[in-house]
This record gives sequence, C-alpha cells and structure tokens, in this order.
Amino acid sequence: MKKIIVFSGFLVLIFSLHCSIDSPILEEENGEFPLSFGNWWKYSKENKMISHPPLSGDSSVYRDSILCKIIDRDEFIGYDSYVLKEWSYGNNSYTLRWYIDLWNGQPGLYEIGYERPRLSHLPKGSSEYKLKFAGREFTSPDEIIQWINGLRSLRGYATSRFPPRKVLLYPLIIGKEWVSLDDPFLLKRKVIDIEDVETPAGIFTSWKIEVKNNLGMEWCEWFSNEGLVKKSLWFSGEIIIMPGIVVGTFDCYEIYLLEDYSTR
Repeated sequence: MKKIIVFSGFLVLIFSLHCSIDSPILEEENGEFPLSFGNWWKYSKENKMISHPPLSGDSSVYRDSILCKIIDRDEFIGYDSYVLKEWSYGNNSYTLRWYIDLWNGQPGLYEIGYERPRLSHLPKGSSEYKLKFAGREFTSPDEIIQWINGLRSLRGYATSRFPPRKVLLYPLIIGKEWVSLDDPFLLKRKVIDIEDVETPAGIFTSWKIEVKNNLGMEWCEWFSNEGLVKKSLWFSGEIIIMPGIVVGTFDCYEIYLLEDYSTR
C-alpha cells in the first residue's frame, strides 16, 4: 500500500480557563467558558496504521502539526458563537467550527456548526486496496476520520448541528457521562479520571474523558484549565481489493500532544 497520509478532521475544540495550571477546569457549579478571540493551540500529531498481514510498501507512521485558533465572533444561524480555525500544515488545509458556551441553560462547550473546505492537497491511499469501516469503503484513514467528523457533508460549505454536539458539560465530575451526539450516529462521553499529563508544552493536571461511538471508534481526551492537552484515538477495519474481497485487517492509532499555546 502506498504511503497513507492521515488528516484528522474530527479534532474537538480547545478552550482555556482562568485558573491555575495544576488544577482541573471548571469545578464550580457556576463555571463559565472564558472563550477569547485570539487564543491559539499548536499540536503535534502522529498517526500509525498497522496492517494484518503487513502490506508491501506500507508507510506506517505519519506526522503533522495542527494549529487551532479562535479567529472570530460570529452570528451562526442566530447564535452568538466563536469561530475556531484548524490548520493542518501537512495537508495545507483547514477546517472551520462554530462553538457556543450555553445550551438550554446548561453551561458547556457545544459545537453548532462546521465547514470543511476542499483540501489543496487531498491525501490518497492505495489505488489497489480499499479500507472498509462501518460498512463503507474508503481510500485512506483520512477519509474515515473526515466522514466521522462530518457525516452530513464533506463539501465546502457550513453545516449546522442541531441539537449541537455536546463536547463538555460542567461541572466535570468523575463518573459523569452524557450523550454527546445522537444523529447521525450515537456518541457518548464519560469523565473517567483526573491525571497529570506530560506534553512538550508542560505538565497539566487534566480531566480524562472517554469517548465512544456505535461505529467502533474509541478515543480519550485530556482537558486542563488551558484547554485540550492530549487526544488519543483508535479504530480498526478490513482491507479489501476490488470487488470487495477481504485480504486483511488494519488498526489505526492517532495521538495529539500540545506543543505550545497562548490563552487569555
């Protein structure tokens, strides 16, 4: 299989809080999200795909840098929202997301819309093999992740989410769980621990949140008072050759680590 480049379109939004670096975010009942224009976070991303059995010509590891920045305040379908732009340096591409911090009286972090423009460099997998995940065929892990993060559209226009994707609900308490999304697929989130997370940007005491969907993808996210500091993701599927003959399986692992940031 030729080199497979993976661009994660499904990075969740990262926001900072005005509290000390060694205590988890928003423990008070009346906590609010201190979203701020100009805040930014830079991440290193490493993706590894392992084929079973190994495929000739595989490139198993891909590395990229991701920059997330709040670039605007905007009225999106009637809601005063924050616009986050996610740049992928490796793909020379970006994604826009719209967020609000209150929904039906509940403070939290809610994604109400997204826009995924056309990539200037669209990563492609092997022309010989296809990857099968959740009953669909894809040319690369990148296509799978883009599909998961925007099942309604992969076109270059804004798509609204209603009800919104519930990224975080406050206050965070170990054991707290909620349905983050139920259309077009079921997505559940649960606070499972508080951990000290070491990253190139420092060590952060963080809430560890487990995320699962009913399509077989699992990941964890670590949020500190400075925002998202780490994310790890895993999914698996089948490798097929046309016309749909299964010749193996694959596991895909992806990890984000905070490299640098600026918040206020």
